[in-house]
Amino acid sequence: MEPRRVGELYLQTLMRAAGEQAGTLGVLYVDADHFKDVNDTFGHKAGDEVLRMVGQSLANGLRRGDIPVRWGGEEFLALLPGTDRAGLYAAAERVRMLSEDSWIQKGDAQVRVTVSVGATMAIPAETPEDLVDRADRFMYASKRAGRNRVTTDSGEMTSEADQPILGTAVPWETPA
Repeated sequence: MEPRRVGELYLQTLMRAAGEQAGTLGVLYVDADHFKDVNDTFGHKAGDEVLRMVGQSLANGLRRGDIPVRWGGEEFLALLPGTDRAGLYAAAERVRMLSEDSWIQKGDAQVRVTVSVGATMAIPAETPEDLVDRADRFMYASKRAGRNRVTTDSGEMTSEADQPILGTAVPWETPA
């Protein structure tokens, strides 16, 4: 079974648990920045190595029990069951920093990429597709804001900021 399909099955199961108030679920949507430039400059083999590096940075930034998934292309999803907002923020920033500090060596060149991350918590009544779509929108907000950053429901976070910068973000809870 392909990795994305396995990830979708995990996501459905974890969303069901969140919907039954049996736990929380955080999601990170991670996309390698300027990945096409890597392929164009160093070739597809180097691009594959960079994707493995990003995947390893993702896995290294997560807790035991969190689930990293290759979602497609240069996109990854991480499912964080049982996390809270603080844990979600911490994991997102760890993944961003680990990716930023990683490289592969190609001759004399260090090939580096950063990642843009969208981070959000599941809302019990939503569908898995809605959750992933929201995380994806936050990831694109990170790209629009300059890449190599994390955007959450509470706004943009970067390594220079102690607190999220509030912006045009979706609130954590839906109105009653």
